Amino acid sequence: MDAHIKAKPRYRTTIFIIILFALLLIWTLLFFYTQRQTQKKHLAENELQLINQLQRANIQLWREHHLIDAAHITEDLLFNSTISYWLNEELDINSQKGIQEHISNTLRIMQEQHGYNAAYLVDLNGNIVLDALEKTNLELPDEELIAMHKAFQVASPIAIEPRLHPFFGFPFFGVITPIYDQKNQPIASVWLVTDVRKSLYKLIEKWPGISKTAESNLIMQDGDKTVLLSPLRHNALEHQKNNFFSTALSDMHGLFDTTDYRNEKVIATSTLINQSPWILVSKVDSNEVLKSSPQELLGLATPMVLYLLIASSGLIYIQNQGWKREKKLTLELEHMMRIDALTNVANRLALDESLDREWANAYRSHTPISFLMIDIDFFKKFNDTYGHLEGDECLKFITQQLSSVVGRSSDLVARYGGEEFSILLPNTSAKDALLIGNRICAHISNKNYKHLYSNKTSLITVSIGLATMHPHQEGKTINVNHLTQRADYALYKAKQAGRNQVIEFTVFSKNPTI
Repeated sequence: MDAHIKAKPRYRTTIFIIILFALLLIWTLLFFYTQRQTQKKHLAENELQLINQLQRANIQLWREHHLIDAAHITEDLLFNSTISYWLNEELDINSQKGIQEHISNTLRIMQEQHGYNAAYLVDLNGNIVLDALEKTNLELPDEELIAMHKAFQVASPIAIEPRLHPFFGFPFFGVITPIYDQKNQPIASVWLVTDVRKSLYKLIEKWPGISKTAESNLIMQDGDKTVLLSPLRHNALEHQKNNFFSTALSDMHGLFDTTDYRNEKVIATSTLINQSPWILVSKVDSNEVLKSSPQELLGLATPMVLYLLIASSGLIYIQNQGWKREKKLTLELEHMMRIDALTNVANRLALDESLDREWANAYRSHTPISFLMIDIDFFKKFNDTYGHLEGDECLKFITQQLSSVVGRSSDLVARYGGEEFSILLPNTSAKDALLIGNRICAHISNKNYKHLYSNKTSLITVSIGLATMHPHQEGKTINVNHLTQRADYALYKAKQAGRNQVIEFTVFSKNPTI
């Protein structure tokens, strides 16, 4: 009897301890599971905000680039005077045709070198009088006409937000820039148009990570309506869009949890694009971020001691992997921003950064710095004859040849713009740079890349302008811009001299401004 009485409390104590241990284990498992889910969400939020900020920077650069292009047209006094002369003076047929061709050629250069789909000259009544090829008899759409009047009121370019209109068969973004005569009177405007599918959309449609549900969208507020400026990545019912994007408009300065246009729970963030009505919204499905694999659940069910050890190690590993992934993503995105998408060499941004850095190095080390400006001879005829696809292949070919000739890791081959390339040669004398330039001309010519419509030969050739400077010997008013200007001037002389050659800028050059 006594033994039975003593056994009963021990039994109860054992049950209590087992229950307590089980509750402690469950609490521990729930605690670490919650911590892991919180960590996953935190990493996802950091990644989402990082990508949103990088995309926002790219979009701002894209928009500012178009407005700067338009502002340069307004400030181009020679071009404006030519338009005024053509519109207002009574000219004979030959003179009028010659001036018209000059204006059209300027519009065509704007299209080819700056990536616009169309460039039009518009009179004060909204009639499109000239495009990049010939005269026209079209009229501005109503929205562009209103923008033109506003541009004259504020005396600066006005952007027309991305939209669809029967005037073009694609969604487009436009800029209207006012033109004035020498008396500062409005005489016309230029309408620049770009296909946003090939430029703006590419900045946000490709997500730089492994997520299957993440995406970014551009929206704007138009009165009481929310306008979607970019296409949706996932299928959705039309009436479901406004709820999600209206929430984004009300939370446009940070992270928020909501349901998207598919009625899926998402983590989202939204930011304003500076000096524009655009808002960039980025989101990722919560289920994708927070889902757990069977292996994770099995690991959480192990004995408590082992679990605590594994969970601690796992949290450290996840945190470390998240940091590495975030760092890798940042480096990859920064690298993408500095590489020309077609030729896979450095772009203008990377070139400008290298120029500033190498100029400073040359100044400190008292070494020369050389710069080659390279232009493909008669490339416009090549493009017009063989088409833009063959033109792209030709640009890739030139890039390969330049890279094969330049051997040092410190040398930089870059696409300067359009059919122009450049090579930065740190610690290189004019004599050595001239040898490299001549080697490039001979190397490309010997490849026998056919160009039957070249005015020089039946082959692809290049003209090269060379400039060499010693920064430590220059005055304080001289900077790296003078190096590029001299190379550009030497390139102009190389073209004048017959092309397919290298011309070096010397102190005897007749251009004292550089």
